[in-house]
Amino acid sequence: MEYTVKIIKAPSMALSHQLFELQKRIWGVSDKDALPAWKIFTTPKTSGLLIVAFEEDKPIAYALFTHVYTHREAKPYLYMDMLGVLPEYQGQRIGEQIVLKVKQFAKKNGYSAITWTYDPFQPANAHLYLCKLGAVVTQFYPNYYGELSGTYEQGSQSDRFLAELHLDATPKIPHDSEITVSFSLSKSFKPSVIDQKGTQAIEIEVPFDINTLMRVDAKNAYQIKDSRAEIFKFLLESDYCITDFVRKKDANYYIAKQIGY
Repeated sequence: MEYTVKIIKAPSMALSHQLFELQKRIWGVSDKDALPAWKIFTTPKTSGLLIVAFEEDKPIAYALFTHVYTHREAKPYLYMDMLGVLPEYQGQRIGEQIVLKVKQFAKKNGYSAITWTYDPFQPANAHLYLCKLGAVVTQFYPNYYGELSGTYEQGSQSDRFLAELHLDATPKIPHDSEITVSFSLSKSFKPSVIDQKGTQAIEIEVPFDINTLMRVDAKNAYQIKDSRAEIFKFLLESDYCITDFVRKKDANYYIAKQIGY
C-alpha cells in the first residue's frame, strides 16, 4: 500500500470535516468528544501544524500539533494534540512516518522538542513512542480527560503519560530485559532494583491487551489500571522517568530509571 504524508498549511473545510469523521472511526468517540471540524480548520492557520497521510486523495491518518512557547528566550516546542490512523491501515508504520515528518520540520524550524500524551495501557503506542522514536515519559496525569466515550475507555479513568521526544533522539535497541525486579505495592510503595550494569531501574508489568480484558473482566481491568496508576504516579514524582517498553513472552513491561543514570 502506497501513501503520502503531507504538511497541510491551509486545510479546506471539506478536508476538516473528513478528519472530524476520521476521529469517530479511529477512537469510537461521539460527536461531543471529537475535535470540531472548525478547530481542525483553524489550528494550522493560527497556532499549529496539521499532518495528513493520504492514500491517493483519501485521508487515512492525521496528526495535529500546537506551537508552545514557555518564555521569550526559550525555543518553542511542538505539542501533539492527537495522532490517529484508521484501523484498517494500522500496523503499517504510518504513525511513525507522521512523527518523523514532524521531527524533520521541528529541526528545520528551531523547535526544541515534541511532546504529547498517550494512554499507558496501549502497547502499540508505547512501542512506537519509546522504542521506535526514542521518546521518554516524564509525567503521569491521572484521569486526564475525565470519562470519555471511546470504545475501549468507556467508564474507566483516562490516565495519560506525557512523552517527550528530543530532536537528537534515536530508536532504542530492544532488550530481553536482564533487569532484576523487586517492588512491593502497599500504602507505602518503595521501589528498589539494580540491574547488572548498576543502573537504578524498575520494571512495571502492564497487560498485553487491556481492551479485551475490559470487555471480558472489567473489574479486574479496573484494578490493574488503578494499581499501575499508583506506581506510575509515585515513580514519576520521585526522580524517575520511563525510558523503555519491553515485550516479553509473559507480558509487557515499562522500564523506569532514575533521572541522571
